[in-house]
Amino acid sequence: MKMSMLTVALLLAAVLPRTGLADARHRTVEMTPVAAEGELAKELGRYGMTAWRTTNKGPKFSCLAYTPPNAGRKPIPLLVYIPGKGEIGPDLLNQFHQRALFNLVTSQKFQSRHPCHLLAISPPMEATTLVGGGLGCPSRVQQMLRAIVSWMETNAVGPKVDASRIYLVGFSYGGDGVYALANHYPGEFAAAVPISSGCPHPEYVSGYHRLFSQKS
Repeated sequence: MKMSMLTVALLLAAVLPRTGLADARHRTVEMTPVAAEGELAKELGRYGMTAWRTTNKGPKFSCLAYTPPNAGRKPIPLLVYIPGKGEIGPDLLNQFHQRALFNLVTSQKFQSRHPCHLLAISPPMEATTLVGGGLGCPSRVQQMLRAIVSWMETNAVGPKVDASRIYLVGFSYGGDGVYALANHYPGEFAAAVPISSGCPHPEYVSGYHRLFSQKS
């Protein structure tokens, strides 16, 4: 049976241990639901998602949130997805240009085996890059990404988010964001899976990983 690279990445992430929690303070964020109409409402209904947008001053971030129905009360993992450059911006319909992850994660088969929340974050078009900031000094964009994840942790209803099992997945542009978040917030995510993304800075990859890559 053939498996896509995305499926393999998600399954690997599901079994990787988290190294521990960090005590860093995070930027807070205010979110408001998006009144979906027309094609957006149709797409959200197809996947059982809700749409949200930040109300903080400055550039607006948007996101799509999914919580599995009938998942019980036991805390479950959160999968955070940052899309490629062609899917970001205020028009949330752009998020559905690449729907492979949505099709997989929201499917009954996947959720029966790996119940989890899904949060797809869309940075504003002004965010031309998700990298930058010195080690341990995340940029404002990176802080906002982390704040939206924290918002989901706090506000998820039904099953709560298992804070020890938050996984990052990013495609292309979003993969750079995965590298950056894992770097600036060490120990806060169970696994990071950048897809089709070049490592933006050597320090975004641990010395152990570089050593392993050289040997292999």
